[in-house]
Amino acid sequence: MLTADTALVTYPLSQKGKFKQRRLAPKNYASAVWVKRDGKWQEAAYQEAPLGGE
Repeated sequence: MLTADTALVTYPLSQKGKFKQRRLAPKNYASAVWVKRDGKWQEAAYQEAPLGGE
């Protein structure tokens, strides 16, 4: 929790697939910022970064 109404979530992510004919990185690290608005949690930002390698 960053504040009572803001949270940062980070986690490793494994995936397999393609997007626009390009292979997705198999190992990534994901981050998301969640904000509580009007009593409901909403994702405000999301980012993935490849961890490198195959």
